[in-house]
Amino acid sequence: MKTHPIATVLPLAHQATLRIDDPAHLEITCTRGSLWLTLDHDRRDIVLTAGTADVSFATHQHRPLLIHALQDSELTVAVAGAQIATTQAATLLDRFTRNTGKPLLPVAPPLAA
Repeated sequence: MKTHPIATVLPLAHQATLRIDDPAHLEITCTRGSLWLTLDHDRRDIVLTAGTADVSFATHQHRPLLIHALQDSELTVAVAGAQIATTQAATLLDRFTRNTGKPLLPVAPPLAA
């Protein structure tokens, strides 16, 4: 059986900031560009850059996380370790698209080739 991570892809424009109030058990992956992350009351600065070894961040902390785009970027937010079967993913997407006219999770526009 094929599986896919439970995730959403978000574009983040240069100098835009995203706040996640409770990032515990989420995995943030930079798929394009470069992101600066900081956890509330944490002295570390975390920089994620697509195509490098430092591309993902996960935490168990229940503290706000700020994500700031150092350039036009794209990130994936996933539940750490969660997977869904391909057939289930298609059924869920179809159900939410049919009932609301749009996907449950925000979907980024496709990358230009």
